[in-house]
Amino acid sequence: MSASHVPSRGPVSHALFEDVQREVNRHGIVVWLDRDHQYVDFVDALKEQRPGFAVEAFRGSHLALMDALARAASGVDKPRLLIHFPGATEDDVRDTPLLELYFAGRRYRRALPTLVERAAAGKVPPASLEAFVSSAEQTLSGADAWLMEQLSDGGELRSVLRSLALPALADDLLRSGPVAGHLGTPEGHRTVRDHLEAAAGMPSSWGLDHHGAADGAAGRPDALVHSLATWALSVEYVHDLRRAPVSPLLAATTTLPSEVVNACTELASDLRQRHTEVYEQAALEMEDRLPEEVAQARAEDLGEVDTFRFEEDNVLETALQLIGVEDTDPSAWDQVLAWSGRRLDQGSFWLDREPSRQTAWRLVDAVAKLGRALAVAGPRLDAHAGHGHAIERYRAVGAEVDRAHRHLEQLRVRHSYDVRVPHYEDLRARMRHIRECWFRWASDWSTDYAHLCRQFGALPSESLQQRHLFDAVVRPLTESAGITAYFMVDALRFELAEQLHRDLTGQPATTVTLDARLAELPTNTNVGMNALAPVVQGGQLRPVFDRKGDFGGFRAGEFTVRDPDTRRRAMAARVGGRTCPMLKLAEVLVEDTEGLRRRIAAAKLVVIHSDELDKAGESGAGPATFDTTLQQLRAAWHALREAGVRRFVFTADHGFLLLDEADARLRQPHGQKTTPSRRHVLSKVAADHPSELRVPLAELRYEAPGMHLMVPESVKVFDRGDKPMSFVHGGNSLQERIIPVLSVVHRSPTGGDTARFRLHARAMPPRAGRHCLEVRVEREQATLGFGLQSSVELVLRVVDGTGHQVQVHDALGAHARAGGVLDAPVGQTFQVLFTASGPEERRVRISVEPFVRSTQVAPVVVPERFTATGPRRSGPA
Repeated sequence: MSASHVPSRGPVSHALFEDVQREVNRHGIVVWLDRDHQYVDFVDALKEQRPGFAVEAFRGSHLALMDALARAASGVDKPRLLIHFPGATEDDVRDTPLLELYFAGRRYRRALPTLVERAAAGKVPPASLEAFVSSAEQTLSGADAWLMEQLSDGGELRSVLRSLALPALADDLLRSGPVAGHLGTPEGHRTVRDHLEAAAGMPSSWGLDHHGAADGAAGRPDALVHSLATWALSVEYVHDLRRAPVSPLLAATTTLPSEVVNACTELASDLRQRHTEVYEQAALEMEDRLPEEVAQARAEDLGEVDTFRFEEDNVLETALQLIGVEDTDPSAWDQVLAWSGRRLDQGSFWLDREPSRQTAWRLVDAVAKLGRALAVAGPRLDAHAGHGHAIERYRAVGAEVDRAHRHLEQLRVRHSYDVRVPHYEDLRARMRHIRECWFRWASDWSTDYAHLCRQFGALPSESLQQRHLFDAVVRPLTESAGITAYFMVDALRFELAEQLHRDLTGQPATTVTLDARLAELPTNTNVGMNALAPVVQGGQLRPVFDRKGDFGGFRAGEFTVRDPDTRRRAMAARVGGRTCPMLKLAEVLVEDTEGLRRRIAAAKLVVIHSDELDKAGESGAGPATFDTTLQQLRAAWHALREAGVRRFVFTADHGFLLLDEADARLRQPHGQKTTPSRRHVLSKVAADHPSELRVPLAELRYEAPGMHLMVPESVKVFDRGDKPMSFVHGGNSLQERIIPVLSVVHRSPTGGDTARFRLHARAMPPRAGRHCLEVRVEREQATLGFGLQSSVELVLRVVDGTGHQVQVHDALGAHARAGGVLDAPVGQTFQVLFTASGPEERRVRISVEPFVRSTQVAPVVVPERFTATGPRRSGPA
């Protein structure tokens, strides 16, 4: 609908037409009740213009109107129809033959004062608008004439001002543009102030007495922008509040038209993004001028935007109070997570200005997630329901607790001694408290599971036993044509496999399933890793013991399965094939596609061995590197998939516990300190000790007459007198015993989108204390067809720094996954915030490259260099 179709050239009539047209487009049939006959001429003119929808009006005859409506509705399509009833109310319509149509349509009424306010909002000073609206005997034509006169007044400068949105006007004033040049004269300054009163609703006196400068400075462009900024922030704050403001200074912001409010919030948002110094100065000044708001602020009353710093402070302090309460209500965890999620996902000006505040929120978020998971899981495990129920209960709620606990441990290790974090001591106390809650929960569940094992036996049914996994899951896959990859991942705890499962789900023509089994006891590598090979005979295992009397492997036919090579031999003998290669995870990652194809040619089964998780845990670096190892496993899957593998099984020998090595309560005595392992003891004496579970090996169907296994009931470790460790396994807790069986079956070979992509990357000014890169992925060459890639996985790496690494903190316009992998959208520009660190401080270059080596994407090295920090000194614990 062009402007020429509007029955009047007046701006109020134009606004009325757009309103009516919008209602008809939205609802189809609109019934206009014009009680005061104010719009008869407008409707008659509209009908003559044929505006793109039917217009019919009651002009004294119901019969004539009914005939006209019948013709208007005679088509096949749903009618778009405006029906005008002058002088009518709802009660009047009920006494007419049009009642049914009235109820079928959308009622429309628009008072002229309301219409004038909408049309004039942001264009006429509020005082002038109020004076006209309150005048007597208003008509539509009179309103048109008045507003046209208002808009035509002021000459060229006023016309320029009306063409500028508030952010553009602020830009002009800050860069000394054409409008700024007019402020040197009293007339020009008055015209600009009048415009701001109309466009932003800013009172004429606002800022003249509190911009912090002498009277003569009030006409300076920067002072005017400062006044406008304080006003816009005040408007945003008030209309984001969930209660009425208490400061008298804010009273004038409460009655502004919605169009003016939107203009002010748009300006506030623009200043936050592009003029941070102007925004911060204005926000801090207004905060000083609003002591009543600061004093009476409550987190639940504050809105979605932290316009002022005191809002961020208040919400953070309230969140800390909530997560520090004993037996926190589950709804409180949800509230804290809503606050933290909004700030961490959507960003916040004050977090960008103070990165350590973002760290505080990450810790709050991690504590709240663990607290909520604990509340959902419940304090106890049903010890009378059997192994299957225990596994399903752990999968449903327990794994989430351990995932949240692991994430908290990762953050705690990284930030424990960062005294710059706001509320540093409070946060440490909250973390200690929630970790204590996790310890009690894990111990209680472990004790309950020990009772379950006494009642039902420690060995579950065959379908849940680790020893049958190879023959039940892996071997059937190898009987189909093609190659199966068997990932034997040391210490791949179930919750870690759930994350890998989420990453692999959603591939086209692919079935991904995650099941669970129970690891053999004790849950250590010599038992579990060897039991993943086909060593079971008649349901039994034949253990071989080492010189220390501990497990050293299992006899399988003519040889003992005790190490990676003998496991491979046992599996090759079971599945056949000309070859059965075993590759380390690192070998898969460094080999190119053709090299991998050659190495696995003629094989029915390829075995991938990974001990990265276990080694990292034993070295004390575990939580900080677990996400990276998961990304490596995903990369190895991708590489083998490209090399032609279509079936995969990921599993583990055992899980693990993450304990507080400094907590002396975790140590449990058992005879001489040289006797036990951390979480188990083998003995020929059938002695029962307090707080221990004893299981005869015969009950586990081990051929080891007279041998007994003792493990702590809880998550404690046996006191061996050596250095305590946080990463432990070998016991009977569900964290250690439940192992994942992740199967991935691709129904079609690789291929599909053979696109080639080009990367562009350039350095940007630092943001929030982080280095910043702007990156764009462009499609260079693509196949025709459906399902083309919409994103590419990228990583940042240091090119020329030995031992230096990149940590991705955030991505604006892309998704940053755990481990620093970026899901980069094709055809869109995005920014990455990162830091680099290493063994020494130096200037390094950064490469943007595909996560998995690929001919589709060539890496690009950013020419600028970035400062990589050296090692940071930690304070005392």
